[in-house]
Amino acid sequence: MPTSQKTPFARRSLYDEVVTRIRDTIIEGTLEPGARIHEALLALTLGIPRTPLGETLMFFASEELTDLEASRGVVVKSLSPKGIRDVPDVLSVLAALACRDASDAEIFGVCALHDRMVARYRMRDRLEYCKLKLQLHARILRIFGNGSARVTPAAEWLPCARRSIRTPAAADAWRS
Repeated sequence: MPTSQKTPFARRSLYDEVVTRIRDTIIEGTLEPGARIHEALLALTLGIPRTPLGETLMFFASEELTDLEASRGVVVKSLSPKGIRDVPDVLSVLAALACRDASDAEIFGVCALHDRMVARYRMRDRLEYCKLKLQLHARILRIFGNGSARVTPAAEWLPCARRSIRTPAAADAWRS
């Protein structure tokens, strides 16, 4: 009987599952900008204890997907229209700066992620496309170092992603 190299199943932690699920609801717009996240209700809905949920919400605050407000608790981040309009310019400049000092391996990784993103776009898989776009910008910022430029791609690009998923014009564009 031939032996073949088997790849083990990737096991994801509860934390990783919760991060993915909540990020998807934010990207899809189920959790609207400015909406309060009710921890107890969300924990009950997801069927998880509040402790991993609290850790997840703190992670999103560090990514600037959410804000921690004294009187309201955790709230989905809202951005100004100008902030949204400035996103492409800021990300273009950061990408150029990151590429200036990037290693060949880092550039290869960005290109591979971009290819996956384009493939999802061609498949009309909007949610995965948006998630990959967020990952692409996060990787570029990691290469850049994200030191002097405190920009969080998820928070900055998220409204654009939501709009591309939910507007009638976007739906028509994705269908064509």
